[in-house]
Amino acid sequence: MERDKRADLAVSDYAQLGALREFLGWAVPGVRVLLIPGRPGRGEQSVLALLASTGGMLSAVRLLPQFLTSRRPALSMTITVGGTSVELTATNLDDVIPVLERALGELPCSGRTSPAPGGGGGARLGRGPPDPAAAGRPHRPR
Repeated sequence: MERDKRADLAVSDYAQLGALREFLGWAVPGVRVLLIPGRPGRGEQSVLALLASTGGMLSAVRLLPQFLTSRRPALSMTITVGGTSVELTATNLDDVIPVLERALGELPCSGRTSPAPGGGGGARLGRGPPDPAAAGRPHRPR
């Protein structure tokens, strides 16, 4: 069984953190998305910790451009993988995503085991928000 890897995500607009958590939790069911509260008095921002197999983590990273481009242009996010932080913006996605994919493929495991064989990576099809712009709004089944 493959062990989980970890990546931390911070967004430039804290109001978007909940929508990003909901979007990733829906779109990539094999990824655990945990809110890690920051300490504002110490200048620490809350982040999302992603825990998943390599395949699940790569699936989540490949969906980040879709989320970013569906938001206001000034939104950016910082992803930290294995002690290395990279800022993602709508203008640098083509350059940064391949670097993150390589880093995730080479990252040692965190020691946690995946809840299911293979980690369950990949986007889920079916019910749910049709796009990341819908994340954060209640879903109304048809």
